[in-house]
Amino acid sequence: MAQEAPMMNIPLSKTTPVVCESCGNDTFKQVIYVRKVSKFLIGSPEDIVKPVPTFACDKCNYVNEDFKLKINDEE
Repeated sequence: MAQEAPMMNIPLSKTTPVVCESCGNDTFKQVIYVRKVSKFLIGSPEDIVKPVPTFACDKCNYVNEDFKLKINDEE
């Protein structure tokens, strides 16, 4: 899913709902992926953790494919 663009007074009637791919529920909660960053990569005395927010279904906890953490080495 693309980065969220600024909303310019777009009415909700012009949007499409996002539903859980597993159960069809339409409400979500924010959850956090936690990634460890090696001290050797960042030149720090200790490893750090990096939180990466995403959304999970409020009913069944499923994370839609569009919301899953994508790992690529081009960042």
